[in-house]
Amino acid sequence: MPKYKYRIDLDERGSFRAGVEDEAGNDVFTVLGGDELDEDESGLVEDGFMDDLTDIESLETHLRYLNVIGAKDKIARNY
Repeated sequence: MPKYKYRIDLDERGSFRAGVEDEAGNDVFTVLGGDELDEDESGLVEDGFMDDLTDIESLETHLRYLNVIGAKDKIARNY
């Protein structure tokens, strides 16, 4: 059973915000896109870490690299 959930909070009119939460419901990582980013920021898709904002497998790889989740942990879609 996945230990983490990917929750999309906002996906409309050029804005995207999502969170990865642990089993207790605490946010451990935030994914931003579009208008949610500052002018001088780039998102995970633009930086090549995710193919699109629903690419859970690449997000898992990135979060493992950052040591946010464990080597065998999985993220479930919660949308």
